[in-house]
Order: sequence, then C-alpha cells, then structure tokens
Amino acid sequence: AESVALMASDKKMCYNLADQNFNLLKALYKSPDVEDTVKLRALVGMSKMCASSGGDVNKNIIAEGAGARLHKQARHFLLRNPTDEVRMWVIEALAYLTIDAEVKQDLVMDQAQMKIICDFSDDRPLHQLLPLLHLHEYDQQLR
Repeated sequence: AESVALMASDKKMCYNLADQNFNLLKALYKSPDVEDTVKLRALVGMSKMCASSGGDVNKNIIAEGAGARLHKQARHFLLRNPTDEVRMWVIEALAYLTIDAEVKQDLVMDQAQMKIICDFSDDRPLHQLLPLLHLHEYDQQLR
C-alpha cells in the first residue's frame, strides 16, 4: 500500500494507478486481515487519487462523493486512536481531501476532530499542518 500511495503523488501515474489499482487499495482497506497501519496508508493513497483531478469535474477518476466518504473513514481513525502516527497519516489524507469544499467545511465544523489536530500541532512543526491551515485561511479571505 505504501508504494502505491507513493506512486500516486505523480499526477500522470495517479491516473494510471486509479484505473488499475484503486480497487486494490480499497480491498486492502476493507480487508479484515490487514493491520490498521496498512489500512490507514491505503486510505491516504485513495485520498491522493481522489484529489488528483484538482477540482476539474471532467478529470474525476473517482466517483462523486468519494472524498466525503474517505473523510468519514479518516475521522473514524482519528477519533478512535489519536496516536501521533495516526494523526500524521490522517492529516496527510485531509490535506488532499480538503480540496473538496464539502470535506473542508465538514472538517472545520467538527470540533472533536479539529481539537485532536490542533493538539497534535502543539508538538509538531507547523509545516505538517500548513495544507489544512492554508486552505481554511484562503477560504476565510474569500468571504
């Protein structure tokens, strides 16, 4: 799952991977025999694939609403087991998922989730949270 998620960082590879391997990541995620750390990394890979269209509806490679469903799964991980490793992976997934305005709004309105993320930021360099903070701050400036 880690190598597939890593390859998903390249946009061109991501389109190919989504066509061929999204179902593989999904199967890894849903498998009862796979450890949570692998499931979480598969979730990050699916999040990257979900965001690969960059908001262009014509280039969506994943079904509409998939980002919101992935966000719910990430939230579940975060609230169930808020260890540093889990928070790090969930924040990476959210950096991609919050490209979707609905996901971003749900995240900002979720006090429990935001508290865990902000508590994590007290112990970590700010650059790990910049994608989330930047997107939210940018939206506030537009209003």
